[in-house]
Order: sequence, then C-alpha cells, then structure tokens
Amino acid sequence: MKIPRASTVANTTLCLTPACLQIASEYAKSLSPNYKTLDPCTDFEELVCAGWKASHELRPDQGQTGTLDLISQAVDDTLRELIEGPYPGESSHSHFSPRNLDPPTISIDQQNFNTMQRAYNACMDETAISELGVKPIIGLLDELTATFTPSGDWSAAGEYLKRVGATLFMYMSIDSDPRDPDTLIIGIGPSSGIGLGSKAYYNDSDIVSEYREALTHVFRDVYPTGANPEDAEKWASSVVDFEAEIAKIMPELAELRAADVRRSYKPPGMLCVVIWSC
Repeated sequence: MKIPRASTVANTTLCLTPACLQIASEYAKSLSPNYKTLDPCTDFEELVCAGWKASHELRPDQGQTGTLDLISQAVDDTLRELIEGPYPGESSHSHFSPRNLDPPTISIDQQNFNTMQRAYNACMDETAISELGVKPIIGLLDELTATFTPSGDWSAAGEYLKRVGATLFMYMSIDSDPRDPDTLIIGIGPSSGIGLGSKAYYNDSDIVSEYREALTHVFRDVYPTGANPEDAEKWASSVVDFEAEIAKIMPELAELRAADVRRSYKPPGMLCVVIWSC
C-alpha cells in the first residue's frame, strides 16, 4: 500500500525575521556538508550532526559535549568575567545595575560581592593551596576523630560529617508528592556515596583488591595526628569491609531509578515519607 505524501501548502509564508534566520542558520550549520546526497534512512546521524561535530571538537578534559554543555560553558565564562572584575558600582550600560539600588542596599550588595570574590580568589590561589597540602584535611580528620566515643556512639560523628557537607548513610530531601504535586513531602533514601559507586563492584574480587590497594596508598599520606601510617593497610581493609556490608543492604540501582513510585511511596500520615530502601 502506497502512503500518499502530504500536499504542499501553496500559500506558505516563510519566516524571515532575524530570529528565524538565526535559528535556520544554526540548523544548516549542523547538517553534513553533503546532506543533499545522504539518505536519512541509512545515515541519519551523519546527515543532521556531521556539521556540528566538525565545528565542536572535544577538549582533552571532555568525554562528551552538547548544546547544553556549550550554554553552561558560556554561563561559566560570564560568571568568571564578573567575579574576576571590580565591583560594577559605576555601571550604567544595564537597566539592572547597582546604580539603581538605594544606598543601604548598595552597601550590602557590595559586601556580598567582596565576600564571593575573596572566596573565589582563595579557591583559585593554586600556590597557596599547594603550600597547604593536606593540612586542612588533617585538621578535619582530627576534629572527626575527637567526636568518636568509647561506647561506639556515632551520633556526634554523624552530626559533624553533616555539618562539613560529607555524605552520610542516607539523604533527606523535600520533593513534590507524586500523588499530590501541590503538597511537599520529605524524601529519605540511601546514600549513593559508597566508595565503588555500585554494590555490584563489591562482588568482584579484582576490583575490590585494586580499591583496597588504592586506599592504602591514600591512608599512608593522609591520616589523623598521632596515628601510625604503618597501619594504612589495616585501615583500608576495614573501610572496604565496612562498605561491603553497607552495599549488601542497599537497593539495586535499577530499583532506585525505577519510575514506579508505588514501590517506595508511603501514604500520608503524621509524616509523608518516601523511603527508597523499604
């Protein structure tokens, strides 16, 4: 059976506005230079993407790129230009500028800018960072070690790790209720931050062995004050064994990513909670 082609609309009006021309130009540049001779049924990707690939080579530090990556890079470049420049107190080229703020707000705005700039400069000072080395990490480890108690109570350690932004055994978030999007609920789930990323890796003896060896090298250079680096291998084994036990009770990745929220949804009661590991 032959499927009839759609009839051409005789009175079609082409959009020739600057915006339409720019968009059409972007589409044209993404096409293969030989798009007129290529069959879309056999080589569609080459036809529609060859031009884009030819003009967007990957940097050595990139594994992939795309339009959203380019937009993100453009935003980063703009932010970098702003934060590396002076406070725009005399800016008059933009309707939204500090000149339009009242004096008290300008003062606060400039203080916030200066704080952000100091933080940025500190992070970008590679010389100072190299001179500090692992000292800041040692300080954190010493503070964490001080939270441990002989009774084995981990609550203080957990509170400390949370305070410094470290990943704990579970996470909490506030999301829309899948059954009532106008209602916010608390979501609780297992952390995905175990060392090897996936529980399946802990069943592979070769991967576990390499992981234990890598941790041993790290622990020989980074350890709390007063600890003996000769115990690095023992520490590494303890960490790997502990993570392996955690991995056993974690749900599979496929289960975590399942679209069927009925398996993890708890009905509203005193508290609405989504528990992924239920």
